[in-house]
Amino acid sequence: IGVRLVGSEMCIRDRRFPSRFALARHYFAEALAAQRDFDVPGTEGVILQQLGLAQLEDGAYHEAEATLRRAIMLLRHEGNQRSADRILPELAEVRLRQGDISGAHQIYTQAQIAAISSNDHEVIAESKAGIGVCALYLGDLTLAGSLLQESFNAYQKMGLLYAIMRLLRDLGYIALWSGDLVRAEQLFEQCRTESHPASQAEMIAHALIGLAAVAAKRHNHMHAHMLLNQAAHIQEHFQLRSDMLSMRVRNETLAAIKVLGVAEPE
Repeated sequence: IGVRLVGSEMCIRDRRFPSRFALARHYFAEALAAQRDFDVPGTEGVILQQLGLAQLEDGAYHEAEATLRRAIMLLRHEGNQRSADRILPELAEVRLRQGDISGAHQIYTQAQIAAISSNDHEVIAESKAGIGVCALYLGDLTLAGSLLQESFNAYQKMGLLYAIMRLLRDLGYIALWSGDLVRAEQLFEQCRTESHPASQAEMIAHALIGLAAVAAKRHNHMHAHMLLNQAAHIQEHFQLRSDMLSMRVRNETLAAIKVLGVAEPE
């Protein structure tokens, strides 16, 4: 189910559901009911985690937080502290999507402390990146750049491609807002070309928005408009939501090229 629902091109389309994430919620709710019927040990917390992530991507933030907290509580009750701690960055992401930077920072910090204690290098990198993104939201480009670069280096050693693409995008934002357009263009272009067109469509869309911002700052407004339209096509096709940072870059670019909106995909 995970591959089917997360991989953008591989997900099942069902006209009964408004989005693939609503479909994901349906499948995981069914899986949760089946688990309770058969009482398979050690699976309820995992299913709850996946249901919470589907709710997050579907924009049901309050439900996602409640579900992820239930998963954490259940896994801790079962003695699976490491798995419970691994959900903390996802819980922080729920807060971040709602604009609660302080709450997200607090949970990312909690996750980092737990990960250091358990020597979980992946979550150390993930929580550090999360704290860096919080700094980016607050405009502290120096702190954000330092933390995100450390996480990027760690992810490269681990070979975690999706995380690497996400940080290329975030480092591109820092270069963009620091005025280093050459570096920003390099980072966004690397993110665009190295992201998988199905499973990492979100990163490609965000990279295109970043490249549009670079083009607009160079007064190449027609090219910027074209890139924004390409990003909009991808986001509509894969039913993707923009986060606050990508929306900020998009809106700044639209303002720069004096366009009221992006043309609807054909």
